[in-house]
Amino acid sequence: MWDLREVHACFDGEGWVWNESFHHKNVFVDANEDPKEIFWQECQMFFLQDYLSKCEIVDDGDILELQLKDSGEPVLAMMIAE
Repeated sequence: MWDLREVHACFDGEGWVWNESFHHKNVFVDANEDPKEIFWQECQMFFLQDYLSKCEIVDDGDILELQLKDSGEPVLAMMIAE
């Protein structure tokens, strides 16, 4: 199971640091499914396509982040739930 979270981040002069994040929903990913593809589908339900065209998914293994392309600011994340 993965945890879909809304992210509020602050720029510390060098990069983005999560200030807080809020649980949005639990996401179930089957063993034969790609978590990145499932995350993208969740993003499409959360944001308009125009906004998503300004974003990219960054994969850090256990955490997937939807980030703004121009600044790298994270806005949504999906992480493996403990």
